[in-house]
This record gives sequence, structure tokens and C-alpha cells, in this order.
Amino acid sequence: MNDRLLSTLKQLRLSGLAASLDIRLAEAASHQLNHAEFLELILQDELLVRYTGGDVAGRCLLGRTRTDDEQAAGEPRHRESSV
Repeated sequence: MNDRLLSTLKQLRLSGLAASLDIRLAEAASHQLNHAEFLELILQDELLVRYTGGDVAGRCLLGRTRTDDEQAAGEPRHRESSV
């Protein structure tokens, strides 16, 4: 991640996103996530940090992704957008 992006994330107080972005970018490429799926993942990471103080980077390093969780629950990978 470049310094300008990191600075912007800090200004916006998106520490969860900053902590996991590099890992999530690699996961998005390897899982072939579309833009909406990627955005959902990084926003979930931010919520995790804000509401639980969770270790987002550690969760990512364990290979746990939203798509893994969905597959375990039998949910489809792609959903129709209601927007």
C-alpha cells in the first residue's frame, strides 16, 4: 500500500481497512472477487475492528474470507444487487 493511501485511510479513521487491505487485495485476486464483493469484505473488516477490537490481519492470515464462510453456510457466492 502506498503512503498516500495509508495517510487517507488514517484521516478517515479506517484503521481496520488499513490493517487488512494488502491481504484482502491478494485474496480478491486469488478468489476472483468482483468489486462489490471486495468492498463488502473490507467494510466487514472495518466493522470488526470498530465493534470488537478484532485482529483483522490475523483473521485474514488464517485464510478466513467471507466467501469461505458463505460456502460453509451453503450461501451462493454471487448475489443479485438490490440497488
